[in-house]
Amino acid sequence: MKTRRILAVLLALVLALGTTTLTAMAFTDVAEDAYYADAVAWAADKNITTGYEDDTFRPDRAVSRAEAVTFLWRMAGEPAPAKTETFADVEADPNNRWYQTAVQWAVAEGITNGTGNGFDPYVTCSRGMILTMLYRLEGEPLAEAMAAEIPENEEAQSLESFGYSLIQELVNGIRSGNAIPDVKEGDWYELPIIWAELMGILREDQVDAETGAAHPTADCPRGEMVTFLYRDSGDAPVEGAVETGTIPETVLFDAGGVKITATGIRPEGLTDAIVDCTVVNGSEKTLRVDASELYVNTYAISPQVCIPTESEDGFTFYADAVIAPGQTQDIELRLNSLDDRRIDAIHEMELAISLSEVEKDEDGWYSFADEFAVGDVVRIRTSLYDGDASYDLEGTVLIEADGLKVLLLQAENREYSGPTITLYVYNGGSEDVQLELAELKLDGEIKDGFFGMDNLPAGKRAVTEVSTFIEDYDNIPVAKEAELTLRTVDPETWEPRAVFDPVKVTFAQ
Repeated sequence: MKTRRILAVLLALVLALGTTTLTAMAFTDVAEDAYYADAVAWAADKNITTGYEDDTFRPDRAVSRAEAVTFLWRMAGEPAPAKTETFADVEADPNNRWYQTAVQWAVAEGITNGTGNGFDPYVTCSRGMILTMLYRLEGEPLAEAMAAEIPENEEAQSLESFGYSLIQELVNGIRSGNAIPDVKEGDWYELPIIWAELMGILREDQVDAETGAAHPTADCPRGEMVTFLYRDSGDAPVEGAVETGTIPETVLFDAGGVKITATGIRPEGLTDAIVDCTVVNGSEKTLRVDASELYVNTYAISPQVCIPTESEDGFTFYADAVIAPGQTQDIELRLNSLDDRRIDAIHEMELAISLSEVEKDEDGWYSFADEFAVGDVVRIRTSLYDGDASYDLEGTVLIEADGLKVLLLQAENREYSGPTITLYVYNGGSEDVQLELAELKLDGEIKDGFFGMDNLPAGKRAVTEVSTFIEDYDNIPVAKEAELTLRTVDPETWEPRAVFDPVKVTFAQ
């Protein structure tokens, strides 16, 4: 899952996720609960398939080569072929009218070169064939990265070459680990299969659960092919992505001539979400939009408020949400790393907008003044909201006193950051709490510890980590047991409130 996420970011091919309910013609042989049901409905809605005259789709029938290139051609928008070259067996087929243009297009685009015996329009396609055609349709996303020469000196690497190096490491790691045992290096379908798995097109429930085999030579049924197309299209939900539901259009800020409205919410990748907003700056000042506070399901989130901008070399970067006087601008409120808080579905948000005045110097650089204005806290409930839902996490109780609950979620020795303890904290009291690490012992020895815990208001929750200072990254310590001493202080006066008894934690080995 993590490798799929990384590759999606590197290739800028993260699937755009829709929340549209699919409705299409009723094929009599497509059950509502079939894994391909949404994909078939999508394909019918996009006119990628019309099914058969008897109102069937025949999802279990192996897809033919003629059907495959026709599906791909329709998915591409039925473009006119750049060349009209075709194959003798296509020309000779009296029933070629429905697929001939698609074959001409596929040949011109390099999606197929035939079989060596012609095009063989009625020969059935394997999984490897279908995924290879789809991979070629997408421009062979891994090819350039795998062929690139990476400078040995990291300082000489560009952002592009750094991304290529990570992709090479991912692919070579899959190869060396024999992660897909029936796909070998050099197989003509190797990179398409790897790409399809990393991008979530060929998913875990479609490979051998025990061995990871992808069965590239097995026949590909029609239902499976349109499922591959659906997942690649950008219209299909990503497996395991955060559920966002929908939100009503909500005014977040309206004062001083500035109006900011939340217009929608959508998942992003596997762990993040985006709240789409529109800013109307009717003031006479250039302003930067930010969020002074944000809670998702009562967990504190540090959002990124930005305007996605594409650079000249094709990379997308996220510029500060700076809005000029008189400008109307769409911006994104990016809710990052929700999985760190164990949030897999967004039920509600509490959000306060802040504005800072911006000045530009003679060289074009921005400087940000103090906060220009801070809005009231606005609560937004999504269509997933359930008043009976619990936001509590499960773990081993370490502290439970005066409304404060601290649970151990995980203790592990990490490869790059060493011994790390993950805690869940809930402030069930009536006052804000600042929780601190008073002392950390690892295997009986006192260590300098880091504890990423901010002020926690009453009724709010947090997931945070305790880690230790690493003196030598060539010899990262491994711990068996930790002893934590936590304390609370008043977040305004910093006067101590309580020191809790030390608690012991055992690390997973």
